[in-house]
Amino acid sequence: MNRRVTFPSHGVACGATHLPARCDALTGPAGRPAVVMAHGFGGTRDSGLTGYAEGFADAGMDVFLFDYQGFGDSGGTPRQDVSVRRQRQDYHAAVAAARHLPGVDPDRIALWGTSYAGGHVVAVAACRSARVFRTTTWRCSTTGRTPSR
Repeated sequence: MNRRVTFPSHGVACGATHLPARCDALTGPAGRPAVVMAHGFGGTRDSGLTGYAEGFADAGMDVFLFDYQGFGDSGGTPRQDVSVRRQRQDYHAAVAAARHLPGVDPDRIALWGTSYAGGHVVAVAACRSARVFRTTTWRCSTTGRTPSR
């Protein structure tokens, strides 16, 4: 059963959905892995990410799908303002929240990002304090250049 939750990010309540793992296939001695997910440039978690999240949950991972500050049902102003710094802070805060989900192994946190968030997950994972287990990017341009055809 999916559960709507909030978590703090620099004094702002961010909205999230927790999808618990739907099987024990990946459960280890310390618990299950979890995937922290957010949308790209200015999307919200209800904009096409649920199918991916459900696939991870079906495979045995908890999923923590969140909206950035100022987007969706997260608090914060200004609204709809894209800030690389704030969005990466939100990813760090979401990782911290995911580590405290019941039954989750805090040492098996993965990050998943699409589009603009693909760059965020690379940067967040590169930060040693994040202690991220894996990252996955989808449709990500980290250089700003258009791929050749």
